Amino acid sequence: MTLPDPLPILDPPPVMPTGEGGGAVPCSPGLSEWMFESSPDCVKVLDLDGSLLAMNGNGQCAMEIDDFGRWRGRAWTSFWPQDGRPLMEAALEAARQGRVGHFDAFCPTAKGSPRWWDVKVTPILGSGGRVERLLSVSRDVTALQRSREELRETASRLQFTLEAAEIGDWDLNLQGRTMRCSLRCGRCFGYAEPVEDWSCETFFEHVHPEDRADVRATIEEALCRHHDWRFQCRVVWPDGSVHWISAHGSVYRSAGKVERMLGIVVDITAQKRGEALALGQKKVLELAISGAPLPVLLDALARVAEERSGGLVKASILLLDEDGRHLRHGAAPSLPEGYNAAIDGVAIGPRVGSCGTAAHLGRPVIVRDIANDPLWADFRDLALAHGLRACWSQPILSFEGRVLGTLASYCGEVREPTVRERESMAMLVNTAALVLDQRREAEERRAAESALRASEERFRTLVSATSAIVWTASTAGCFDEPQPTWTAFTGQPFEALQGRGWLDAVHPDDRGTTTAMWLHATRGGVLPQFEHRLRRADGSYRHMSVRAVPLAGPDGAVREWAGIHTDITERKQAELHLRHLATHDTLTGLPNRNYLNEHLQELLRFAPRDGRIAVMLIDLDRFKQLNDSMGHEAGDALLCEVARRFKSVLRAGDVVARRGGDEFVVVAHCADGRESAERIAARLLQALAPPVSIGGAEVFPSASIGIAMSPEHGGTREELFQHADIAMYRSKAAGRNCHHFFLPEMSVVAKRRMTLELELRAALENEEFELHYQPRLRVGTLRSVGMEALVRWRHPERGLVSPLEFIPVAEETGMIEALGLWVLRRACIDTRRLVVRLGRPLRVSVNLSGRQLRSPQLVPEVRQILEQTGLDPGLLELELTESAFIEDMESSAETLRALKALGVQLAVDDFGTGYSSISYLRRFPVDVVKLDRTFVTQASEGVSRYGFIKAICDLARALNLTVVAEGVEDADTLDLLKRVACDEVQGYLFARPLPLEDVTDYLEQAAPGPALRPPRLPVS
Repeated sequence: MTLPDPLPILDPPPVMPTGEGGGAVPCSPGLSEWMFESSPDCVKVLDLDGSLLAMNGNGQCAMEIDDFGRWRGRAWTSFWPQDGRPLMEAALEAARQGRVGHFDAFCPTAKGSPRWWDVKVTPILGSGGRVERLLSVSRDVTALQRSREELRETASRLQFTLEAAEIGDWDLNLQGRTMRCSLRCGRCFGYAEPVEDWSCETFFEHVHPEDRADVRATIEEALCRHHDWRFQCRVVWPDGSVHWISAHGSVYRSAGKVERMLGIVVDITAQKRGEALALGQKKVLELAISGAPLPVLLDALARVAEERSGGLVKASILLLDEDGRHLRHGAAPSLPEGYNAAIDGVAIGPRVGSCGTAAHLGRPVIVRDIANDPLWADFRDLALAHGLRACWSQPILSFEGRVLGTLASYCGEVREPTVRERESMAMLVNTAALVLDQRREAEERRAAESALRASEERFRTLVSATSAIVWTASTAGCFDEPQPTWTAFTGQPFEALQGRGWLDAVHPDDRGTTTAMWLHATRGGVLPQFEHRLRRADGSYRHMSVRAVPLAGPDGAVREWAGIHTDITERKQAELHLRHLATHDTLTGLPNRNYLNEHLQELLRFAPRDGRIAVMLIDLDRFKQLNDSMGHEAGDALLCEVARRFKSVLRAGDVVARRGGDEFVVVAHCADGRESAERIAARLLQALAPPVSIGGAEVFPSASIGIAMSPEHGGTREELFQHADIAMYRSKAAGRNCHHFFLPEMSVVAKRRMTLELELRAALENEEFELHYQPRLRVGTLRSVGMEALVRWRHPERGLVSPLEFIPVAEETGMIEALGLWVLRRACIDTRRLVVRLGRPLRVSVNLSGRQLRSPQLVPEVRQILEQTGLDPGLLELELTESAFIEDMESSAETLRALKALGVQLAVDDFGTGYSSISYLRRFPVDVVKLDRTFVTQASEGVSRYGFIKAICDLARALNLTVVAEGVEDADTLDLLKRVACDEVQGYLFARPLPLEDVTDYLEQAAPGPALRPPRLPVS
């Protein structure tokens, strides 16, 4: 850089201050120029306004300025970023007042390079001692700033590492006998803030009394031998809870003398409690295997729960009473005896503390504040009197989901459980379920052996049905130890089953699923309940239900698995048979409506784009006349023969199903479209042409067929059925015994349907409905014990309209809810009056639709009607079909439990025609099973009617259910029902559905029997 001549700052020669507030030293022009140019820093001369007058060469290089002339005269503050300008202005102002301004800040170079600067602004005094110029010296400290940032980042990472690892540090000063701890160390002792300047005695006061001597000895030995030290001990927090810490460190000396001990401390409470939990689970399972009494097992489980919490909670186990409605004391080692006695026998219900509510809902109930929670309204004073402020209860569920009891944790403070406490409760509940289920199965087995000792064959069957295999396996699913029950069942010696050799006993088709389940368990720590087939020693396969729970090691990780195999072969066979009944017509053996719907849905879903499918709706001509004139048995015989003929002329892959009554449906692949469909329809009609001999008379059947083709007549199941139905009615109108394809103009039927809907709405407003009642009789005495309410529509022009015509419309349009509510209210009013008149109880059965069951208003509406009519809830029985509550099982179960809580009875109507399953009967709070008339009048193929009905009755009796047979029409059927010990019956043998006045007369008769039945009338 070439300096101006003369240098503006050196004329007159300047006086440079010696420092802030110091004196001034004059500088010669030559010396000033040499100092200005040789300075390695960025030196700038500014006027009093802060404008740039000169800059040394090193400064121009540091600031990356190529042409200084463009910068001369500009305000130096304009070079700085916005956040740095206030600092520069303050420094300039200080220099103007004769002081040195100093700051450091970020400012990029002229070319944008990032730089940090240490800046000093010094006043330059003239000969008169006044400030005439300002000298700014900026030193590039970018490298230093980066070092500082790296140092801060390193310190931050170290801080984060200590925090993440929850490690605290401490410094024990042996000279002052004081100890300084970090914040994290304070948390190890139960303090939210750092603990500073503790005396050694204060530290030992926090150590558990039983551990103080060992800790003192460890520290004294480290001081004497000058080596590293390590110990674990319990500490008592200010709230009284007990926690574990692990501490280790080193001794430091100065001038040969020990002065301090430095170390770290870690909270290992979770690890210790995990070890206690694992040891506790192992102890409980060992006690269970050794056959220890149940009270001992439950006490051990409760103590494990308490130890796991560090003494913060008191555990209680309640068991389901034999009546299934109360909870009995099981174990509560730390709760007061008075409290245990007070809650022994507590009822199960929706607002009965934590335990009663958890058992009622079948899910955990967390009450953080007993004093203010409505669930504890009836027990609040009792709990608070014993210092109990919070209660968390979890139901103990069997493998089938049945409530066995509850495990509760009581806390003396208002709070919710921690995540670890929730996990511990879940693991202990699984262990309790395993123990109780095994104990229950053992008790059931002993009871079965005692009751059936007289019959050796039956004895062996029951033992086989209730046998179970208990085993333990490694985390990889390997058998590393002998499994006696497995060997006894499969015949595999230990040499064959060890490792994963046990898989050889699993059915080949099930090995892939079984291996996948174990892979899921090794990854997620959970082995879902599953089923597979297992080969017995005799070579036969049995269906087994597999359930297992993980056993934790000292570190909290899964150490091994303990599980149980339960033989469910009989249940699977029963479900398979019931599933067949649910998808096949019991009379003809053809697929029923359920199977047909699923089959057609699958065909439409996977059919190729150019695939043609025909849906043929077949309705037998004049079948009702035959049924009325020759009887139901003749009608049934004709239906069976028609089904046989249809099957004989259909191709493989085509399906014929009985949709109901005299309706059949054929679903066929039609490669040639309408031509193929016409050929199939012609074959079906030809097959019906030959006469059928029934009861010595010849019957000439015929049928009307409606055909809908996919895709031209619809792409959904509903559209095809609807259009085939419309086409079938066109065939009826065309003289019967023919077939028609659907045409769009046939939709006039839909208009009639709309007319019916409008008339139905008007009927609701005008109250055109009335109830008829069909009596229900006790089989043993043939005395009326109840009646079923059946709705009838008395149309002002058409007279009585069949429910089969208007109920489906009410269901689809949603009017069924208003209609159902009217029926329920009317039935309760009539029954209440009948009970008063007869002077004895009389149960009324009212049908509920699936739509009503799904309504959130159902329970309050039933409660309101019972209150308003004054009918005893026990005299009201609500009937639902299986399909009604199977759509949403969780919601249905909750609604049914709420209805049961009102005291009403619940019945399954048309049992066996839907989705019959033993598990459903056990899952839902059902009281009554109503057998469909098809069960009563006709058994399934290959099964005697007596044997079949007896099996159903025995099953219901085992589940404590009442069995009602519908459609009893002859004395032989009544005699059969007496022999199988059916509970109640109803049907035309006794009475048809009667108006209120007629049913009143009927019920006032003394024990009416078959001889008093009214004449049989045709049913439309």
